[in-house]
Amino acid sequence: MGRMRDVGAAPRSARGTSTVSVTASVSVVIRAKNEARFIGDALAAIFDPAALRPRQVVVVDSGSTDGTQAIVNATPATLVQIQPHEFTYGFALNLGVAHTDGDVIATLSAHSLPANTDWLRALVAPFAQPRVAGVYGRQLPRANATILELLGMRLTGLLSDKPKLLDRRPLFSNANGA
Repeated sequence: MGRMRDVGAAPRSARGTSTVSVTASVSVVIRAKNEARFIGDALAAIFDPAALRPRQVVVVDSGSTDGTQAIVNATPATLVQIQPHEFTYGFALNLGVAHTDGDVIATLSAHSLPANTDWLRALVAPFAQPRVAGVYGRQLPRANATILELLGMRLTGLLSDKPKLLDRRPLFSNANGA
């Protein structure tokens, strides 16, 4: 089992005035339940040969009954299973992080699809700046997003394609963050 780390905390080497290299080892943690419809595409994008290859991909599944687990098991990802009653976002993410040993931990929701092969590289690149402790990536809504989801994404700035350094009232998304 890997070391337990606070999700969203900066990697040890990124704290203070140090920086993290874009080539640092990166692990990806995905939380899932009944995501068979989407998780195969997300994992295919992560394992695309043209993409930055993560050190590990850990999927924490909370009781899927739709074939999600079989899809995960057909990839190089590690499947960690919990019971549905054990699920909270924090527990699932912390458990996934405990099964990694990367310098940087990226988090992704199973229904989130990386937009291109540079997704992970772009997500971790800001850690080269000493003031960066956490990063979230732009999120594009799926065609079936509800009005409330769209409104929330717009109000929080998740739809923006302009990078921002937030040092007051920071925002973080574990749907696509590191």
